[in-house]
Amino acid sequence: MKRITFMALAALVLVSCADRNYSITAEFPISAGLDGQMFQLINYDNDEVIDSVVAVNNRICFEGKVVKPYAAALKAPSGGQLPFVLESGVIMIDPMGNISGTPSNDALREFKTEMNAVKCDTILTRAEKETLMTNMLDSTFEANKENLVGYYVFLDIMERKNKVELDSLLKVLPAMYSNSILVTDRVKFLVQSELTAEGQPFVDFTLITEDGTEQKLSDYVGHGEYVLVDFWASWCGPCRREMPTIKDIFAKYNGQGLKILGVAVNDEVEDTQKAIEDMGIEWPVISDVQGATLNIYGISGIPHLILFAPDGTIVSRGARGEGLKAVVDAAMSEK
Repeated sequence: MKRITFMALAALVLVSCADRNYSITAEFPISAGLDGQMFQLINYDNDEVIDSVVAVNNRICFEGKVVKPYAAALKAPSGGQLPFVLESGVIMIDPMGNISGTPSNDALREFKTEMNAVKCDTILTRAEKETLMTNMLDSTFEANKENLVGYYVFLDIMERKNKVELDSLLKVLPAMYSNSILVTDRVKFLVQSELTAEGQPFVDFTLITEDGTEQKLSDYVGHGEYVLVDFWASWCGPCRREMPTIKDIFAKYNGQGLKILGVAVNDEVEDTQKAIEDMGIEWPVISDVQGATLNIYGISGIPHLILFAPDGTIVSRGARGEGLKAVVDAAMSEK
């Protein structure tokens, strides 16, 4: 899924461009260190580059003509993306990354402001917040499902739906939803989540090492022992914080019918190796630099731990901390 982070643009101050069908302009302080770097205007759904500019004199300016509004994003040199509706008018971004200046973007800004107010409320309970936000999502979507305000709201709604619910919803919505790459990717993700749910047999995958050697999940899973697989990355703080738990499990059950395998995802091999050494990881780790295994197993966040039975059946997935220890203890007690 896409991460909507745009720290590099947090300090942007918009200025006006020449009058065009649309304009997106910004200048930033020297301290941001962005002068001479490239910014891209992209199609948010398929990542197609629409235009690109190099920051000159601490300023960028996009301008052009759009016939029909569509979902776009401003991509910073860091890779962060700020999504918005590309439509006729002057699109403004304030220092906090809030977008305004055109009807659709004004509506989206108002919606996000209201949602954030609920999230930050210190009186409401978590359940009350969830109910309010769900109602806000549903009502805003219902009022805007024929336009791009509704499309962006739907991207949040679909994260809360299972496959059956999402399929049912797509059947009654305009074609722009079912034709969206982001939406179809979510459907595929949910399919993989079902195929790799607890009780299902393991789904094999093959990774190619730097020297061309193949490494398969089936090299480790399905050979008569429990296998705990940790999907993690060196840059992931929660992954590092989970390591002591995994080490405790390794110390208790290594050689007793349980093996541990690490799968380093979206991580450079050199960074993975350094983390292995720094944290004293003693079990094998295979690298998935492109993160393909996350899609295969329907994983939306890491760390994610999956326990496989001796025959390869998925026993548990998603447990962490003391809960993970309890799952492993229960499985091993049945051996």
